[in-house]
Amino acid sequence: MKYFFIIIILTFVSCNSKRENKGTASIQSGSLKYTKFFCIKQYNGYKEIFYLNPENSNDTTGKIILVSDSNLFKNDNNVIRIPVRSVIALSSVFIGFLDDLGETNSVKGIDNINYICNTFLRKQFEEGIVKETGEEGQLNMEKVALINPDVLFGSLFGSSAEKEAKNLSKYGIPMAVCNNYLEQDPLARAEWIKFFAAFYNKEVLADSLFSIVEQQYLAIKAQATKNIVHPTVMTDVKFGDAWNVPGGSSYTANLIQDAGGKYIFINKNKSYNYPLSMEILLNEALDSDIWINCGNFKTMDEIMLSDKRYTFFKPYKEKRIFNYIKQLNHYGGNSFWESAPGHPEKVLHDLSIIFNDKNKSQSDNLIYYTHLK
Repeated sequence: MKYFFIIIILTFVSCNSKRENKGTASIQSGSLKYTKFFCIKQYNGYKEIFYLNPENSNDTTGKIILVSDSNLFKNDNNVIRIPVRSVIALSSVFIGFLDDLGETNSVKGIDNINYICNTFLRKQFEEGIVKETGEEGQLNMEKVALINPDVLFGSLFGSSAEKEAKNLSKYGIPMAVCNNYLEQDPLARAEWIKFFAAFYNKEVLADSLFSIVEQQYLAIKAQATKNIVHPTVMTDVKFGDAWNVPGGSSYTANLIQDAGGKYIFINKNKSYNYPLSMEILLNEALDSDIWINCGNFKTMDEIMLSDKRYTFFKPYKEKRIFNYIKQLNHYGGNSFWESAPGHPEKVLHDLSIIFNDKNKSQSDNLIYYTHLK
């Protein structure tokens, strides 16, 4: 039987607070440095993952109990037995973390194979071992029930997650909500590898892997501060009538700043996107030095044919447009979305080259980005 627990409930337990714990001794709180959205408490034979209120880390919005000792919580159906052996992962981002942990073999269900770049999972899908289960909010519950996973990793939030979890509970399948996308600090987003590691008892490996990411990221960031030139940077493209630009406190803005760039909309200091008109972009971003993250465009001609007003921007005129399309698959999947959240040091590597290589001599050394021509 599977052990189900609806995690979106209101609790008031801090990772720093004491609790009664089945008579076992508390070992430690997990070694988390950057994340604002979860914490982990370790005990003898089990652990608890708490979802944090980012505005007040003393408050939590839910928890998951993971049990490794078969003698504990014997009659409790509100826990998950670990290590998990079979999972459904409803985002390619989760695949990236599981791949780093060496646990892609545990993935038995995905949302859509077209989004997946991982070669092992694509082969598993072709062989019928991995199944498509539908996207979040539109799950095919019959397919999910046939897989009967130890846990389903999803990213729905609030009432949507609670509704999905209740549907899964009818089949005895637990859901773990992974809201790493809410983290605006690139290292905080990458630190969610420790969340996934908890389900496999691979905390030591996750700590080691994250330490490497952190060290490399901070080294590139420190070097970028020494750059003489800090180019102004614009991002994204227009969809419909709106050009959605990231706020000045967003994940993208932080990457730009850490790589030595000056984000053109840094004054819009929120983390969410701002829907702006083409006219505002032409007024405020016309003379940007560099343009990155321009949708699905692969060439300069595609940009021009989409809207001739794009050609007015300085980066278009000077051919300094870069997009994260170097690792696209034939079906539209992009390794940037799959692996980059866990490897911001690789993104920072690319951006630091882009921002500090006006002669474009190192363009071939980019990992995710391509210089559009």
